[in-house]
Amino acid sequence: MGSGGSAQSKNSTKKHYVSSLPNCNAMYKKAAIKEVGGFDERFVVGQDGDLNYRISKKGNKFLYIPNAKVLHHRRGTFKSFSVRMFKYGVWMAELFKKHGEFVRWYAFLPSIAILFAVILLITSIKFFIPSLLLLALMAVYFILVFITSIQVTYKMKSKYGLFTLFIIPVQHVAYGLGFLYSFTNSPLISKDSSCSDI
Repeated sequence: MGSGGSAQSKNSTKKHYVSSLPNCNAMYKKAAIKEVGGFDERFVVGQDGDLNYRISKKGNKFLYIPNAKVLHHRRGTFKSFSVRMFKYGVWMAELFKKHGEFVRWYAFLPSIAILFAVILLITSIKFFIPSLLLLALMAVYFILVFITSIQVTYKMKSKYGLFTLFIIPVQHVAYGLGFLYSFTNSPLISKDSSCSDI
């Protein structure tokens, strides 16, 4: 629920091709990067999604190698994490504006859920059914979050996995708000902009 099905979150033990890999976890052939014009340096966040999207459009594939280990620094507070997720949402919307289609299929789901919840809240002032529907959907959502937190706790073999109960909703709300924010403000990147060379 928090990874969007990304390759690095599945802990697979076999080499296999995947749709994309984060730049911080990947090695690239120089020719593949040069072929698409390099990184679009205007993307502060989401540059890996943009690069990988353009590389895959050229027919290239990404190979997941399970025994390749990468260490990362993760943000240690809910505030820093939520700010990062907000930025991810903003720049994912910018990727959509640039390419005219979703680089990642799930990109719009959190913002749609937020808008739907707001509509249900407003209509529940006058009608009873929307409030029941909202409560039912929230119950299903939090049951899924709870199940995910148990799975993460089991995988980690640590009680800290239970933080997933709070992290996933924060992630979804911040990301969704960032996505919506991008569409209510002037575009940061136009669709016809060319990419910077390396």
